[in-house]
Amino acid sequence: MAALAEATGWPARYREALANYWGALNPAAEAARLAWGEMQWRWHRLYGERAPKWQCAGCGEPIGGLAALDLADGNRVHLDTLDCLLSFGERWRSEAAVGLRTLGLHPPAGSGAL
Repeated sequence: MAALAEATGWPARYREALANYWGALNPAAEAARLAWGEMQWRWHRLYGERAPKWQCAGCGEPIGGLAALDLADGNRVHLDTLDCLLSFGERWRSEAAVGLRTLGLHPPAGSGAL
């Protein structure tokens, strides 16, 4: 029963974010993209993969003594190249999109989401 309540809460939150928050100050297409991004972030914060502190969340290699960027979700990526950050961003957004689809949400048309 808790899983059903969880699943039905996601579409309601998306509609709320779209109608009352993002849609209030943005054109419809942009509001839809922003609301979708919010849902991806919420899903990732709750269910997304977390790499161990010693491991780069982007490339999977050890951070070692190299400079690292600590991300808001608790993951870390190598700081000496943007490739790790970009790779991680693409991956978590894709994972979140898959998770959201299982909850009945779909990305807005033209958003470029997978």
